[in-house]
Amino acid sequence: MHDIPFFNGDYAMSAALAGGMNAPQFSDADLNGDGKMDLFIFERSSNTIITMLNEGDGNYVYAPEYEKIFPPMEDWALLRDYNCDGITDIFTYYIGSTKVYTGRMTDGVLSFELTKSKLSYYDEDSESYVFVYTSRTDIPSIDDIDSDGDLDILSFSVSNTTIRYYKNLSVESGYNCDSLEYDLVEYCWGFIYEGFTCGGADLNIECKGGPDAEADGPTRHTGSTSLTFDKDGDGDKDLVLGDNSCNNLVYYINGGDSEFSEMVYKDTLFPLNTVSYNAPVFPATFLFDADDDGDEDLVATTNDNILGLNTEHIWLYENQNTNDTFDFVFATDTFLISSMVDAGNYSSPTYFDYNSDGLMDIVIGVNNTNGSDHLFHHGLWLYENIGSAAAPEFKLVSKDFIGLDTYALSNLVPFFSDADNDGDSDLFCGTYGGKIIYAENLAGAGGVADFNTPDLFYQSINPGQYSAPCLIDIDEDGKPDMIVGEQNGNLNYYHNTGTATAPAFTLESEIWGGVDVRKTGFLTGHSIPFMYRNENDSLYLIVGSESGQVFLFNEIEDALAGEFYEADTNFLKYDIGTFTSVCRNDINADGLADYLAGNIRGGISIMEKDFSDGVEDPVQQTGIKLYPNPAADFIWVHIDGSGNETRLFQLFNVSGAMISETAYSGNQVKLALDKTLANGIYFIRVSGPDMIAGRSFLLMR
Repeated sequence: MHDIPFFNGDYAMSAALAGGMNAPQFSDADLNGDGKMDLFIFERSSNTIITMLNEGDGNYVYAPEYEKIFPPMEDWALLRDYNCDGITDIFTYYIGSTKVYTGRMTDGVLSFELTKSKLSYYDEDSESYVFVYTSRTDIPSIDDIDSDGDLDILSFSVSNTTIRYYKNLSVESGYNCDSLEYDLVEYCWGFIYEGFTCGGADLNIECKGGPDAEADGPTRHTGSTSLTFDKDGDGDKDLVLGDNSCNNLVYYINGGDSEFSEMVYKDTLFPLNTVSYNAPVFPATFLFDADDDGDEDLVATTNDNILGLNTEHIWLYENQNTNDTFDFVFATDTFLISSMVDAGNYSSPTYFDYNSDGLMDIVIGVNNTNGSDHLFHHGLWLYENIGSAAAPEFKLVSKDFIGLDTYALSNLVPFFSDADNDGDSDLFCGTYGGKIIYAENLAGAGGVADFNTPDLFYQSINPGQYSAPCLIDIDEDGKPDMIVGEQNGNLNYYHNTGTATAPAFTLESEIWGGVDVRKTGFLTGHSIPFMYRNENDSLYLIVGSESGQVFLFNEIEDALAGEFYEADTNFLKYDIGTFTSVCRNDINADGLADYLAGNIRGGISIMEKDFSDGVEDPVQQTGIKLYPNPAADFIWVHIDGSGNETRLFQLFNVSGAMISETAYSGNQVKLALDKTLANGIYFIRVSGPDMIAGRSFLLMR
């Protein structure tokens, strides 16, 4: 149902239900084998994928059917053709290095198979293979730096001060370009040193050479994005850097050649002679033919989904020249994002017939909307259904429905219910702080919604941070009860002990139904419930979660005082993204429920449930054992099953702060516990290509 029409004014939004974008990474690729370069977008905030087909003249149409062909990826992903077969391949982050998938096109269908779980090079000093280092925070350059036909890698060092050059030896080894053999040939590529300022790197530094190559000076901020291309057409690779703590892009001119690179000039207001990029924070750049005119254009956006802008934040610079040289001219700061429903971040949509015309409209709550005015807005977005009962169409009516923006309350989770039995639906809204907002609808039956001044702490209800209310008559006494999700992933049950016209909600359970949507090894779950009765009048409970899993619980009536039956942990069989919220209604009169979902990216999705097997969770939930427990100076981690995979071991304190992060191989790992750690409860999380698992232990000395 991704093609339901949505309008912003008279503008038809061609990718309305793509789910939004916060920190997107762009690559072009022919996804359907028609010879046109389509778009692959990796969304860093949720590790999700958006695929769009090229219809020509810079027009892209959302095509979610191609998203499922891609494997799970984390932090960054770039599509490149490393083996020169004309089919795109994948380079993506994996535990301090880079994983590579090879693309195959069979009968016009693209697929991928894992080729390298980690890229490596032979280190002569240690006489062993060492992993090519890439950071999860950075975006490296994967490009043919020396113009010999194979793909090299530029990546910042561990200290994030100098750039390491991993040269691909495929061509030199006689393998053409179809191999992935690397050598670390330069520790200070370009002879630049990144300091603390946003004024660009120091040029012409003296590189020490060897693993201690970083120039003298303090370690700087923790991230850089890199883009290389021959901007001036002189046969070598110039460089654009975006830094974690900065809002500008810095362009460096390479004064060397394809074999020897040395940056001789920097421009801190790139692109110059047009509207220079200036948006917080951590800019990233991508080069591809965005307008389908035969030359490559520049797209700049943020690589930070927390502090960066989340609307009006994708800048397109059209190239006015050919690929021999580049002349970038600012075109828009809403590239592709204007074609999507995107209210900011952490969207939580719900259906509500605000004008009583019999058609369900859509109201979207968000954490915040942060655009070009650099101000945080916290309103509810209203899309009115202007279609028909069988053919819905939606038009943006307001970005501050009910006027909540003035109260600056974040993480709004709206729900509408006629709790006072006067024929109209009132607003109940969760917030970051946990308090429930209530606004009475004064319209009466059949009227256009007219809300009274909101009560910002309704009946003193505050179950915990990130509250998410849902109302339904559980005990069939004619009065709606309230179920509230929260940050910890549990559900709180408030029984309505009032009257039909004057509800009074009394807390009866903080762990209602035994529901806990935290993923194994995670401290929080961010439960967002939606409850309904099916055609047999049986209660069903859908719960969105921080991990992105959508849970289904049933057999509820017989277990109201116990634990509900967990029927499904991947109910919609679709990767919506993290921090999901889901509700349902039949908006096209076909007798089937249409599921409306929000996510961390700020957009929405609408789908009918796929009752086929669908896409399964690719990660096996393997268990771990910890001993001794309580522990003192060390703790052993035993991983169930067999295998010698490299896995990431993370230690967290009870507040959720990460204490340490280390990669180990093997199924029996001994972790030393720092002597400065205070006694208390700690959590160990283990993640790898075959598993994600976690367990708590007690530190007692």
